[in-house]
Amino acid sequence: MAAFDDVIAEIKGLKEYRDFCEFEEKYAKFDKTINKDAPKPTEDDYCELIKCALVSGSSRVQKVILKPILSRKKWVNWKKCPEKLASFLTLISEQIDVDKENDYDTEEIFEAAKRDKIDSHECIQAAGMTLMATALTLEPTEHPMYMSAYDCACGFPWKEVSLERIKKIINLIHKACEKHYGYKDGIDHGIGHCCTGLLLSMLIEMESTVSTQISPDLAKLFNFLHDKGYVCDDDPDTLSFEILKTLMEYYYSFKYPVETEIMKPVINSIKYLWECGDPIMERYANNIMTAIGGNLELLGDDANTLIERYLNEEDMSLIMPVSQVSVRQRKSIRLSLMKSRISDALLQMERQLRRTHDEDEAMVIGSMKFGVDIKYALLILIHFYAFKSSITASNAGSRSRKPELFKDRIDEFTDVMLGTGDDWVKSSTNSFYMEIAKDHPEYLSEKTIEATLKLMEGDDNLAHIAFMTFTTLAQSSPEKIVQHDKRIMKKITDMNQMGYHGSRVLIPLASKYPQNTQRYLDFIVNRLECLDATMKVAALYDMKTLGEISVPALVKHRPLLEELKKGATTKDWAEQCINLIEGRSLAKVHQEVQEQKFEIGELDDRLDEVEDGVDKLGQDVQENRDAIGEVKQDVEEQGERLDELEEVVDETVDKVEELDHKTLSHAPAWSRDVAELLNEETDGDWRLLSKRLGYTNDDIRNWATQPNPALSMFDEWFATHKTREATYAIQKNLEEMNRVDAAEIVERALAMAENVVEDSEDEEGDPPSIFISYQWGFQQEVKMLKNHLEQSGYKAWMDVGQMGGGDKLYAKIDQGIRAAQVVISCVSEKYAQSPNCNKEVNLSVTLGKPIIPLLMEKMSWPPPGTMGPIFSEYIFIRFFQRKGEETGDERFWPDSKFTELLMQLRFSLPPDESIITQGLQVHLH
Repeated sequence: MAAFDDVIAEIKGLKEYRDFCEFEEKYAKFDKTINKDAPKPTEDDYCELIKCALVSGSSRVQKVILKPILSRKKWVNWKKCPEKLASFLTLISEQIDVDKENDYDTEEIFEAAKRDKIDSHECIQAAGMTLMATALTLEPTEHPMYMSAYDCACGFPWKEVSLERIKKIINLIHKACEKHYGYKDGIDHGIGHCCTGLLLSMLIEMESTVSTQISPDLAKLFNFLHDKGYVCDDDPDTLSFEILKTLMEYYYSFKYPVETEIMKPVINSIKYLWECGDPIMERYANNIMTAIGGNLELLGDDANTLIERYLNEEDMSLIMPVSQVSVRQRKSIRLSLMKSRISDALLQMERQLRRTHDEDEAMVIGSMKFGVDIKYALLILIHFYAFKSSITASNAGSRSRKPELFKDRIDEFTDVMLGTGDDWVKSSTNSFYMEIAKDHPEYLSEKTIEATLKLMEGDDNLAHIAFMTFTTLAQSSPEKIVQHDKRIMKKITDMNQMGYHGSRVLIPLASKYPQNTQRYLDFIVNRLECLDATMKVAALYDMKTLGEISVPALVKHRPLLEELKKGATTKDWAEQCINLIEGRSLAKVHQEVQEQKFEIGELDDRLDEVEDGVDKLGQDVQENRDAIGEVKQDVEEQGERLDELEEVVDETVDKVEELDHKTLSHAPAWSRDVAELLNEETDGDWRLLSKRLGYTNDDIRNWATQPNPALSMFDEWFATHKTREATYAIQKNLEEMNRVDAAEIVERALAMAENVVEDSEDEEGDPPSIFISYQWGFQQEVKMLKNHLEQSGYKAWMDVGQMGGGDKLYAKIDQGIRAAQVVISCVSEKYAQSPNCNKEVNLSVTLGKPIIPLLMEKMSWPPPGTMGPIFSEYIFIRFFQRKGEETGDERFWPDSKFTELLMQLRFSLPPDESIITQGLQVHLH
């Protein structure tokens, strides 16, 4: 190949930087540059050219040579010759004595191996191991093989690698650390980058079975670096520092914080790092100690230490004018602050200032700028970490710690709450009481309840949290709160509409003390006039709930219900209350339909008897030909009777259809045609659609008893959802179920109705500051979350409820993300697999939008698939309730997690006070 020989000769002749630039420009389109009239190159020709490009060490030469050849199967089929691809890795590992400016594109080699699915081939693995092992034995200089080994680790198939090979890499990292543990110059590109890169890729990708088997090797490495010292001249950027941080973040806190056998060998080192004075190390160590939870064998008495510390610092004066105290006092304050889960922003600020050797100024700026958040974080650490750890351990039944740890100390917390002027202390302590009320209400003394009542009466903002605490207490131990119901109702009245959610306290009290139902119901009715339309709907819901406890208590207010029945927003709930009074229910409608079905069955039996008579008559005709005239006359008479029966059957069918129409009046006209298709029993029938729409097995069993199950389900769906949202949901689910026949019916119906009215113009005004990204299966939960966010001062945007589907929706989603200041990702299993949700997350990352992940269901983190690398950098908020976290109302999240969400939002944007005055949620100042 003359053309290839010329290119190889030209590469070997390149000397100056300008020569490499001219080569890159000349061969920018490599496949078009080769002489097309020359004989076709062989695989060996291409491989020789690649080796020449690698040996050149020029990134410019490799850019125009490697990628075109490695990415085109028409030139070299690497699947047939993996050993040739492996030889390139071997060639790189041999380039030890080279100029530090050289570059070797290992990444392109592994991309080709992955694409052809040969990255797990033995020869590829062996060559990759050789390259990484060689890099780990080099001296800590700016050698290009470090970056090549790092790229090799990123593309290495760790899940397929044997335990022996993984242990070998760990052993080599350990040896490198023994030689260079304090190395810091060039940490971003030298031996530190190589070691941490290999370790990080290995920990994230390897299988859990192998990961547990190497824990002794990792523990040995961790303790060695801890004992040896991880700082050098007060600079934390050392090889030891980076590896300790990597192990804590991606192994001990990411995968195995509760595994006793894995954590036991390193727990003493981690406890030391918890109070070492370095903010970075303390934060990662704190995450591990928090995750340990109720594991008494590992945690020891550290929870008691935290409680004592809080109670001894009653006024929480950690955040004081730092500039007025001595250097010694500042360091003491700094140690206390670092024990909390301080924000990354503070850590970065302090770390940057420490690099300028101005540690005192770092503490001044950090404390003054983030003081309130630090104080709140410390309270959360003390209250929730310590208390929940004890409760969790007790419930687990193993390694249990007695929750009596708090039993006799609640009043001490109350004294702190009453003695401080800080609203953060008061509100967080109330949240602490709410946690106690769920599982151990007996710990709350009358003194504590009285103190909470006084705080409620004196401060509207604190009243919101007090209402939630009392609601929880009314569910778990109503006898402790029932005697105070008048004070609670007075506070609700004083707050007008802002305090209405306090009425939720009355529902569980009425369940336990039904004699109070009439008084509570009268109270709610008397406050209807001061409520807006939305709150009136909530009040009617409470009236219905109380009416179910005592129907006579509801009868008194029937005239008011009849009046509310005329309102557009209050009609449905008013009707339900009236139906409750009159004893009407869906069960009675079902009974009527069943009776009608029985009548139809009797008619079928009578028709069968007539058919039997006709058969017998035919036999008589054959046997009695002489009497055929008489038989004909009998046949005509029977025919007339059949006609009459057909008329009766037709009338009955019409009545049944009329009854169907009356009882199933919410569904649109097209639903009957769709129902007819879905009623046929298949894998994708009406039952699957019901489950996808969120209905329970009990709902499906009830509809199965109906004459038309699918139509009954459609009626329920359209009765409880807006028509536009309901139609769009059914159409999208039918498409995802591959029921194209049914989806086309809906699409045709929407197309026929498209020109009935013109689309309204886009809403004017400022766009919402929060964009909520979610998967359809959690639509109702997300709508509830959006409502609570807006009631807490944050205007949010979601697609359902604001427009239909199609290009307009995608344009609005793009506009919503670009306009938002914060993106909330509601992560679930289906969310992680959704292409549309992937697009939303990728666009948010591209635009640099802050993302707050909410974990909507129990699943692994980060989620599997393409979202995993993105979300691995974020700490999620668990947004589903565990046992013992039930709120007793429609909310599906724990109260503390919603407070945590609000705290994270405050880092990026302030709440809108004008919205808060119309909502229900707690707004913390």
